[in-house]
Amino acid sequence: MFKLTLNVTNNCNFHCKHCLREYDRKQNLDLNILEKLLKEVVPLGLVNVGVTGGEPGLHPEFPDLIQLLLKYNLRFGITTNGSLLDRYRFIAENHKKSVRYFCHSIDGPKEVHDFIRQSGAFDTAVRGVQFFVGEGLYNNIQMCLNKHNVEHIDFIFELAKELGVSLIIFTSALRTPSNSDLVLTDTEKKACVRKIHSLQKVNPIKTAIGRSLQEDTKIGFCHRFSLYDVTVNPRNELVLCCNSIRDGIVVGSLEQHSFKFLYLKTVNMVNAMLRDRATRILNKDTFEGFNTCEYCQHFFADRIR
Repeated sequence: MFKLTLNVTNNCNFHCKHCLREYDRKQNLDLNILEKLLKEVVPLGLVNVGVTGGEPGLHPEFPDLIQLLLKYNLRFGITTNGSLLDRYRFIAENHKKSVRYFCHSIDGPKEVHDFIRQSGAFDTAVRGVQFFVGEGLYNNIQMCLNKHNVEHIDFIFELAKELGVSLIIFTSALRTPSNSDLVLTDTEKKACVRKIHSLQKVNPIKTAIGRSLQEDTKIGFCHRFSLYDVTVNPRNELVLCCNSIRDGIVVGSLEQHSFKFLYLKTVNMVNAMLRDRATRILNKDTFEGFNTCEYCQHFFADRIR
């Protein structure tokens, strides 16, 4: 069974300090290419789709994109900065049964969140969460930890309880040429994970910790290595992961190749990465970030668009 993540646009109305998408904000996923992909992947067991960006509601054909997912009886979740509620209302009003989740990015108290993202961002994100919780939909909060907000993990737990969300997702800023001063060290990440675990013991809310934050020392340290999670970027390309910087670690173009061809290429790429990790572990040749998303950015640096 596959999970499909669609980075439907690299357009965004925010300029967040920790953003992993560094690019010209002009690309949008072609819906003809998406339908071609769905025709190949749905028969293989695809049932769930994650929709992200950029800000997904800024895709110029966003309602049509949702209708295309519904045409193939797919359930979907949407990750948003919370600023464009009116572009998502029709989903809550007409398609509740097809919604897996809404995930709103909130990075700390109002003054911290607005500093990282933009003025007014906290209030609009909270209103978005309140609306979808009120509609009875499953809601997540995602906190991207960086040097500006590591002291506010406890605040996010309290806010999540207050808003009635179902899950808190903790991630960490990925290094780009413009945000290196914000990226946490491995030591700082470990301290954050300990803090999260301690707060979990006294809070009933479910939590998930992303691989960008929490280390895993296994050779296959990320669930992406299981090859059931497929990601497409707004340039109509299959990419290795939705959490790679810019428009992703490119496997190849869906305009030029079939999904089958690109999926087999993905298998070869992952196997090459696993061999490299095994060799480095055996030779004790590791580096800062080796057991987090930083490793993939390093190994596939020449494939990042």
